[in-house]
Amino acid sequence: AATFAAAVSLLAFPITWQRANLLPLYPLMLAFGLLGLYFAQRATVLTGRQRMWSAILAGTSFVLSLEAHRLGQFSLFLFLSAPWRRAAAGLARVYAVVVILSIPRIIINLWSGGLDHFLSNRVDYWITEGYLVRVQKEFFKSPATGDYASYFSHLAGNLDSLFSWGGVLVLMVGLASIALIAGPPKRFVLACVGVFVVALLYRKVPFYERYFSPLMVAGALGVGIAASFLLRRGW
Repeated sequence: AATFAAAVSLLAFPITWQRANLLPLYPLMLAFGLLGLYFAQRATVLTGRQRMWSAILAGTSFVLSLEAHRLGQFSLFLFLSAPWRRAAAGLARVYAVVVILSIPRIIINLWSGGLDHFLSNRVDYWITEGYLVRVQKEFFKSPATGDYASYFSHLAGNLDSLFSWGGVLVLMVGLASIALIAGPPKRFVLACVGVFVVALLYRKVPFYERYFSPLMVAGALGVGIAASFLLRRGW
């Protein structure tokens, strides 16, 4: 029931059902990334063959996620949710798999001139030469190209268009649900959410829903946590 509540809560964000007939890069990135994170966490707590298979599945999922879109890696924060020796042993195997599966990309990058864009799949000419920022500033009048005061002012005014008010409610429930998480996993969640939000604000990310989609998924997961808590209390 909690899983169902988390899935249904995603429908509060218009982008979820508006793009239901598409399979763009962000949903793929999120799906493989979260799946990889699950298996990486298993690799930090299991031993023997189970840990190895979890590492292989995690590494494979991460590579597929990165090929869909390179948004970032939070698996290193698993050091905060497990004894450091186990975390180090599990994550070392995970990233060994990532390196092995990245060999084709390394070869392609070396063949085409080097590794300067190895960590990015946005190598379009209009991006590398700075034209994207110019288009956003002069054509779309994006507040992301202005100062921070202007950006935060526009962000507050764009909450409804970004998330819808139902989505804002989901985010608030998700934020409150962090208080229900006990022990080391809470440190992991706080680190992931904190770093992502700070990065969004520091980079003054334009107000496109897809850029904020990881927060939508995090909010939905929080709804699942809250629903599980209520069900255990007999509500």
